[in-house]
Amino acid sequence: MRRNIVLRSILILPVLLVSFVIIYGIMVILGGLIPVNSNGPVPSEGGHIYLLSNGYHIALVLPRNKCPYADIFDLPLNLSGQGGYYYFGWGDRQFYLGTPTVRNIDISMAMRALFTPTSSVLEVLYFPEISTDFPGVSTLYVTDKEILNLYEYIKKSIKGFDTTPIQVPQDKIDQAFAGSIFFEARGSYSLFNTCNNWTSRALKQAGISTHLWTPLAWRVE
Repeated sequence: MRRNIVLRSILILPVLLVSFVIIYGIMVILGGLIPVNSNGPVPSEGGHIYLLSNGYHIALVLPRNKCPYADIFDLPLNLSGQGGYYYFGWGDRQFYLGTPTVRNIDISMAMRALFTPTSSVLEVLYFPEISTDFPGVSTLYVTDKEILNLYEYIKKSIKGFDTTPIQVPQDKIDQAFAGSIFFEARGSYSLFNTCNNWTSRALKQAGISTHLWTPLAWRVE
């Protein structure tokens, strides 16, 4: 009797896994087909922002001269002047800080990040300029208000921003991210709340066109 129960449990696991993958895939497709904020007019004045994708992770790139909190980012990045852009990318803390290259990805770490809610960080990087000829760069035309809304969303994503933003010590950051700073972030990373969901949610809350649910890089813009 007990042996039969064990055998049934072993046989049902692949069925459950396949069912989960199918349901998740359907959710991804449906979420990516439902537009949000798609009826707004193309801004006649304001500016533009960028989305930067490496194929699986999409980050926001915003104009530095329109940031109301530039002092928070400029000092640790050793910046002066007014030009350039900030890069903002949200993700799993251990995965972000423990995998400097794709070759360093550990399957168990990836599974833990995807299937259990884990702590997160926000990466901030500085670009003096952005070339739209670079692969993975998309341009979005937005209003100044929408840019401010994006910065407000980013502010709320960083732990302790209103008092003392919690920055990850530089000695905890791999050499591959030597030009970046990291802040402890709000929210837990999981299969249902990925880096791309974070970026898409920023666009939604700012009033910029995106799609309903985008855990993958597909259909964020």
